[in-house]
Amino acid sequence: MVYWLPHPKAFAHRFVAAFLLACAAYVLMAWYDVIYDCNDKVKITVLGWLWGWAKPASYQKQFDDLPIKYKKIVRTVDIIVLIVVVGALVYPYIQQ
Repeated sequence: MVYWLPHPKAFAHRFVAAFLLACAAYVLMAWYDVIYDCNDKVKITVLGWLWGWAKPASYQKQFDDLPIKYKKIVRTVDIIVLIVVVGALVYPYIQQ
């Protein structure tokens, strides 16, 4: 199946693909913690706002319980990361 997926030629697109793969692992680790009832669960990190919709409800509750100051920090970092990733996705097309 992976053979038929598009193969990125630009380095920036490889960066985006690596970022999405890492984020998929991040979300799957949260689900693994819930399914197997792990003792040491992943806590809220800087990508909590960006990927909170894909994680179990208990992680969203942890994010909601954070003080507003920390929510703003997490959201700001997530927006900056999102802008960098979108920029890396678009950059090879506007470079020409």
